[in-house]
Amino acid sequence: MKRHFCAIAFIILLTSFLPASIYAQFYNGYTMKFGKNRVQFEDRFWSFMRFKNYDTYYYLGGLELATFTGRTAQKDLEEIEKLFDYKLDGRIQFIIYNKLGDAKQSNIGLETEEDNTSNTGGSTRIVGNKVFLYFTGDHIAFHKQIRAGIAKVLLDQIMYGGDIKDRLQNSALLALPDWYLNGLISYVSSPWDPEIDNRVRDGVVSKKYMKFNHLTGIDAVYAGHSVWKFIIDTYGESAVANLLYMTRVNRNIESGLMYVLGQNIKEVAFNWQEAMKSRYLNSDLKRDSIESKTFLREQRKKLFMLN
Repeated sequence: MKRHFCAIAFIILLTSFLPASIYAQFYNGYTMKFGKNRVQFEDRFWSFMRFKNYDTYYYLGGLELATFTGRTAQKDLEEIEKLFDYKLDGRIQFIIYNKLGDAKQSNIGLETEEDNTSNTGGSTRIVGNKVFLYFTGDHIAFHKQIRAGIAKVLLDQIMYGGDIKDRLQNSALLALPDWYLNGLISYVSSPWDPEIDNRVRDGVVSKKYMKFNHLTGIDAVYAGHSVWKFIIDTYGESAVANLLYMTRVNRNIESGLMYVLGQNIKEVAFNWQEAMKSRYLNSDLKRDSIESKTFLREQRKKLFMLN
């Protein structure tokens, strides 16, 4: 018995002198809750790098991605904190996968898989303050995932509280449409580019976005991105933080819009739709008529020269 006690004491003493980096390593799935599972083809030995406000976790082959994340995330965090007028509570943990296939095998955070957030940079999974990233070979798309993850963590804290338990309770009291949060995350993660412009143009011209408050999925993301861009272009960036704050305090989007913009949701929707019609419908009619005339003249000139 005495010999057994001494052996245990020796093990405890030995582990107390191990370097801190050992504790930064863990096997994938170690902290998962049972009830759901995925087939994993290999165990991964994880390491992490610690930065001012976040940690980047990576495995073999992922050091460059972890370094890239660490180099860019601080500036992104400061920009988004300024836009939301809110400081991060706690630390963010970036869990980085070298490819999408590895991320799909992960058991970490699987029990809250419904927390996925779709955005134009990919699909970023958020569990508490953990942001799951994967690399597709495109650093621009990877950077969009980083910004989307930061935005989602901050928005969850602003609207629902910092603790996961608080978030679950408060989310039942404050129901937000998909365009509101996911559209804002998309706006923060991606600049207005030709892909977004074409998506929004298609939604406006086809009248798919007429009732954007009821949209879901990717349609809600792009429509919401456009609505937030319209609000910011019209009322300035300060409107974002004010809307978030008043929506949280009143637990109602309508009250937030009325207090900050002086308009209800129907009036905001009408003004946004008019702006989109002016941007797309009128410009398309004008452009089509010019292009058709130019095309006909060029064709006639070419035919004349051939004869």
